[in-house]
Amino acid sequence: MPKELAICKLGSNEINAVSKIDGLTESTVNKVIKNIHVQSAQLTQIRKFYDDFQAFSRLNFEINTFLNEIKSNPDIQGDFQKLSDMLNRYTYSFYEFVTFSEIYAKKKDKKILFDNLIAYQYESFYEYRVAYYLGNFVKHVSQFIPLKSFYDSDVYKISISNVKILEIDTDETVKGKNVFKEKKEVDLLNYLDTTYDCIETQIAHKSIIRNIFYLGLN
Repeated sequence: MPKELAICKLGSNEINAVSKIDGLTESTVNKVIKNIHVQSAQLTQIRKFYDDFQAFSRLNFEINTFLNEIKSNPDIQGDFQKLSDMLNRYTYSFYEFVTFSEIYAKKKDKKILFDNLIAYQYESFYEYRVAYYLGNFVKHVSQFIPLKSFYDSDVYKISISNVKILEIDTDETVKGKNVFKEKKEVDLLNYLDTTYDCIETQIAHKSIIRNIFYLGLN
């Protein structure tokens, strides 16, 4: 088998191997080209995961920065419109990311990956469940996420109001309604920290990214 791959013609889906090189057949060349295409698609998919994660990370940082500004500046403590808009983009980004992850986890029946990663996160973290259905809320119902605040001289706390969400989204699924009914509100800082940690875990080397190559070759 030669070390080099020689091709006489490649184009219009027609591949001719150089027959005079021992061991190199048209079938072999076709398999190599197919693998190149598969690996190229895999790298594109991995790039999408990383790009989406970077965008998600920036939104998380921006919201946390704005929350710190609110705490230190009473004049902007009522600027929920801006905060809600940022949170809307963040939540939609989360929703798109995890649903895209689900596609890979379920592809080729990778039940272990789905059960041990995504389903585990969904069951273990309330903020994950809220973000999942809240993502559907901002996509189909309203781009304004209802917030509520509590503050005194020592504490300034902002929460997502599940009560208001249920009042607005009367067509929410039974599963979604049950999730929102679990608690009346969700602390925004806990929401940001937990959702970020979950996506960071999903993109980690030992989870989604590691499996993309395997999924593509089977």
